[in-house]
Order: sequence, then structure tokens, then C-alpha cells
Amino acid sequence: FAQQHHGMQLSQEFSVVRCSPKGSPDQLKCRLGFQKQLYTFKPAQTVSQTPHSLLQQLSSQQSGKQEENPTAQIISRPAERPTKNLIQVISATSMEPQKPEYQLEVKTNTEGDLRSLELTVELPKVCTVSECQLRVSKEDVLLEVADVYHLLLELPVTVNEDTASAVFNKKKQRLVLTVDVL
Repeated sequence: FAQQHHGMQLSQEFSVVRCSPKGSPDQLKCRLGFQKQLYTFKPAQTVSQTPHSLLQQLSSQQSGKQEENPTAQIISRPAERPTKNLIQVISATSMEPQKPEYQLEVKTNTEGDLRSLELTVELPKVCTVSECQLRVSKEDVLLEVADVYHLLLELPVTVNEDTASAVFNKKKQRLVLTVDVL
């Protein structure tokens, strides 16, 4: 479980501890192998022994402990990073809306009298007309797309705002506004 879910590599050498898991934190660290166990000898046992026999006894106890209770080794490896970040950081500075490209045409009838105005606006960053806010008055046209486009255009002639009609072409991402001249 720890190897699969936490990216840890564990040693396969382990043994079941026969003693109670209860005890002080120091004893727990000793059992897990993080701290060397301190051996305390009783003076009554060591007084009658020679230094050579004491050394042999110590070395046999340590080697016996190592065979009987090898420590578990935890080898941690760095967790693998995902190749693509799930969260993308976007700068906090807001950009000014830009002025879109547009073309204004004055339509005339057969006698040469002014009949209507046709405004064609290129909106490449707009997908649907619902993103656009359009306001037509007698003197000007205001087109806004939140944080993307802003166009305030004064018209060369006075128009009848009640006759205004706008069509948005999704394929070409183009808005065409037609309005009659007064």
C-alpha cells in the first residue's frame, strides 16, 4: 500500500515484533531502528567477568539482535510530477478592451440620395452574439464585448435608430449593422 500510493520503496526484510508495541517514544525508535539501543549492565554480573568475555558477550548480543530484528528501511524517492499542470496561472492585470476592425458604408438609392448606413465589424474573439452589447443612437453606435472589444463610432449623418438591425455571422465572426438615414 505504501509503495503504490505514496511512492515509497520499502525493504522486504522485516520481522514481527514479539514485544508489546507499548512503551516510551525512545523504545519505539529503538525497535524501528532509528536510534541505537543503549545497553545497561548490572554491576553484579560484570564484576566477575573478564574484559575479553564482556566484549564477546556484547558482540554476540548485537549480532543476535541484528539477525533477529533487522530494521525496516524506508527509501523515499521524489514523487513524479504530472507533465501538464492542472491549474494555469493567468496574470492579474486586466487588459484594456481593443478597438475592432470595422468598415462603414453609406448606401444611396438610384437618385443618389442617402438611404442607409451599413457598419461591418470584424470580431474574431466572439463566438456568439449574446456576448455583444450594441447600442444605436441618432449620432453614434456603441459596441462592447466584455473585456475584449470596445467601439464607439460617431456616425457621419443622423440615423433613425428604430430601423436598426444587426446580424452576426458565426462562421466569419462578423457583425453587420444596417440603419436607415433620416
